[in-house]
Amino acid sequence: MTAIEPIVSATGRYNLKETAQILGVHTSTICNYVNDKKIVRYNRKSNNRPYFLGSDILKCWQSHY
Repeated sequence: MTAIEPIVSATGRYNLKETAQILGVHTSTICNYVNDKKIVRYNRKSNNRPYFLGSDILKCWQSHY
């Protein structure tokens, strides 16, 4: 995970790949974080694709540092 605090919009929505890039980890690591309840995954109503809120990304990062 990146040592530099991510710059994200607290209300922004980020897909799985973007979230992994922001945190500097692999997409499968994000899936593990979801399973371990370290980050919350939401699903879009229109197409059921997952997304992550910027505020949750920051919380996840802060829990590691």
